[in-house]
Amino acid sequence: MAHGPDGERLVGALLDGLGDAGWVALHDLHWPGRKRANLDHVLVGPGGVVVVDTKNWSAPVAVRLDGVLQVSGTPRSSASRDAAMMTAAVAAVLPPQHRTTVAGVLCFTGQQLVPATTREGVVVLGDASLTDWLRGLQPWLADDEVRDIADHLRRELGGAESPELLTTAAASPRAKAPRAGQRPGRRPARTRPKGRRAAPKPASKAPRRLVLLAGAVAALVGASSWMNAVGPLVAP
Repeated sequence: MAHGPDGERLVGALLDGLGDAGWVALHDLHWPGRKRANLDHVLVGPGGVVVVDTKNWSAPVAVRLDGVLQVSGTPRSSASRDAAMMTAAVAAVLPPQHRTTVAGVLCFTGQQLVPATTREGVVVLGDASLTDWLRGLQPWLADDEVRDIADHLRRELGGAESPELLTTAAASPRAKAPRAGQRPGRRPARTRPKGRRAAPKPASKAPRRLVLLAGAVAALVGASSWMNAVGPLVAP
């Protein structure tokens, strides 16, 4: 039984042998968004884009009827989830029309497994049935699409660094940048809608009361002077 890197080389050689069927095999690529993780194999061909994760487990592997991956009777869904996540990451770097052609495969070397699908959507099989399963996939991609996608993935995932992926973390309210002219931690200044004037502030009531009081005093003084002037004229 092959172990470690030997298992990856074994599966890689099987995939390279599918060139006559129009498949292009890419090996040891970056896992998009993961700086220290890699993808064992990515295959591009008539049947779509297939991400193959090689496992070299000596314990017996099976997929239960409910789609749970298990090893020696113990659930190991983490391996299936990881394969599903790497498959989704590869799909994210492709144009929308090609994302639906991406599939994930967990290939266990040295084990005779009938292909079965986990509840995460990953196909589990043994290395002996890998090439037959790939050749039996329904055709999706034309020759020029296979070539373009393979070149794109080779450039994006085969470079010196792993490409970043946009996630919903950037949409968190805490991550929102302040607006132009707004200092962090301060509310933006309120602005009036264009075309509307600010309402005039109400005048203070104190000056108005003083004016009324002065007018009343003047009226009383005037009335007193008038009575003093006309009093002798109307006296009996």
